[in-house]
Amino acid sequence: MRITKIEALSLSIPLLVPYKLSRVYGTVTDATAVVVAVTTDTGLV
Repeated sequence: MRITKIEALSLSIPLLVPYKLSRVYGTVTDATAVVVAVTTDTGLV
C-alpha cells in the first residue's frame, strides 16, 4: 500500500456568538480546523 495523494483542507466556521477569552488573547469569532485526506493506491481514503 502506497500513498498516492495527500489533500489538506482548511476550515473556518464562524461562531454564532463571539467568545471573549481575555484582554491578551482577544475575542474568538470562528473555529478553525485542518482536515487531511490521504489516498492510497488501493483506493483507501
